Amino acid sequence: ADFEKAETALLSLVQDNRDILPTANEFRVSLFTLGELYYRNGKWADAILRLEEAMERYPADAGAPRATFMLAESYRRSAQDITAAIKANPAIAGRDALEAARGTRYQRALDLFDRVITALDPGEGAGIGEQPVAARALSPLETDYLRTAYLDRAACAYETAQFGQAIKLYDGAAARFPTEPLAVEAYVQIVNASLALHQPTQAAAAVERARWVLKRIPDEAFAKLPTGMTRHDYEDFLNVAAPR
Repeated sequence: ADFEKAETALLSLVQDNRDILPTANEFRVSLFTLGELYYRNGKWADAILRLEEAMERYPADAGAPRATFMLAESYRRSAQDITAAIKANPAIAGRDALEAARGTRYQRALDLFDRVITALDPGEGAGIGEQPVAARALSPLETDYLRTAYLDRAACAYETAQFGQAIKLYDGAAARFPTEPLAVEAYVQIVNASLALHQPTQAAAAVERARWVLKRIPDEAFAKLPTGMTRHDYEDFLNVAAPR
């Protein structure tokens, strides 16, 4: 009920409203808010529609990095939904078109995650918006966006069988966050991508690298994990991932 009320109120401001023009601040804020509302409620197609419009109309908006992240995640989640639908019903009608859409959405997500990283990471260039976001310290939420963008960008390459690119991007994620459990997760995916390329030697080397990195991650990094995983859990994780 709360969602429907919020959706109705926001749509009344951005859709067929002759009193509020797109140049108005109220229209701009409402459009970004509507996109986020759909994103928070898992309505990926609606989120994509509104966030794409917001980004096209207001590319220099200060909230552009946040909207870009949500748009990227919406494309990625939409592609995941297609994957799940095909897995549940391999004979699904229009499978070829769905497979094509899946690949397109993953690629769009990858490109958008690139933009998020460029916007938020000082080492990646200027940011999206009126001034480079990287010129100031990131908020905890922006840091989470950056961390997620690095991993999910690589995941998009992996999910579309671009294993060579996935290895490069996962390696970049591990290098960017070398003292966080994220680095170990990235190396596990490097193992999987290497095995998909029939490169067992490289896979074994990635496992050893992950073990080396794991030893150097401080204990407090595990205490902050929302998953509750411990150092021992990650050690077990690597034992399972190691090629036989």
